Amino acid sequence: MLLAVDMGNTQTALGLFDGDSLVASWRMPTDRTFTKDEIHIRLQGYLSIHGLALDCISDIAFAGVVPQLVREWRGVAAQLGVKMMQVGADTAAVTSIDAPNPAEVGADRIANATAVVAHYGFPAIVVDFGTATNLDVIDARGAYIGGAIAPGIRISMDALTARAARL
Repeated sequence: MLLAVDMGNTQTALGLFDGDSLVASWRMPTDRTFTKDEIHIRLQGYLSIHGLALDCISDIAFAGVVPQLVREWRGVAAQLGVKMMQVGADTAAVTSIDAPNPAEVGADRIANATAVVAHYGFPAIVVDFGTATNLDVIDARGAYIGGAIAPGIRISMDALTARAARL
């Protein structure tokens, strides 16, 4: 089965797929101190809840925005003996990237652009509310051309309550 991993700055979403069917899903904190062994143990626990073992994972599809954890996830894939495909500038087969520095476009933004093109068409504007709020633009050709990043809702609220006396 395919383990899909969407690692954001705050949370990591995991989904286990058998073909097109979602078998199970979990969320865990994105903790920059996690080692491959800690991730491995968490996976083992999540799978065991559903009566599954680690050997049911045949591949990992990975999109992540925390560079120091990418190495740890690669280590997990190596421990499991499975291939890990990482979403990035080189894997954006559905959506071309016409940004000035394609290698600097985050995996989350590429995944969002690819999904909107596949499910809704183009041109499009994608808004992603996470730790940061991302606004991304897909042009009339279906190409990702750039966007903007702003503080997310929680970060904005924290800043407002810290700086505005009456909130």
